[in-house]
Amino acid sequence: MNRFFYAIFMLSLLSIFGINCTKAGDSLQYNSVVDYEKGKVLKFPDLNVEFIEERAVTNDLPNNQKLTMKFFDFKIFNDKTSKVISWSGGAGDIAPTDFEFEGANYQLEMINSEALKQRIKRTQIVIVKK
Repeated sequence: MNRFFYAIFMLSLLSIFGINCTKAGDSLQYNSVVDYEKGKVLKFPDLNVEFIEERAVTNDLPNNQKLTMKFFDFKIFNDKTSKVISWSGGAGDIAPTDFEFEGANYQLEMINSEALKQRIKRTQIVIVKK
C-alpha cells in the first residue's frame, strides 16, 4: 500500500513540474497571452520577442505643463534581422502597436487585447499576426 501512495505522490510531482515545460523547438502561439520579463526571449513561429526596458518620456506642453508617458521597448528579432518597437498607452489610448517584420504585419498588445477581447496583466503581451 505504501508503494501505491509513493507512486501517486511521485506522479503528482512530475505532473506539477511538467505543466509549463515545452520541448526544445516548440514556439509560442500568436493570439495568446504570454508573460514577459526582462531578459526572457519569447519564441514565436516567425520571430522572437525580448523585453528591453520600461522608460518614461516627459514632454513640455503649453502653459508650463508637462506630460510624462511610459514606453515599453521590445526587441523583435530572428537570425537575420533585428528591430526595436515601443508600446505606450500614451495619453490613455490603450491600442495595439502595429509593426512589420520580414514582410509580415503584426501587432503587440498590452493591458487590453483587442484580438482576445479581454484585459491582460501589465506583465503580459499578446502578439497578433495579421
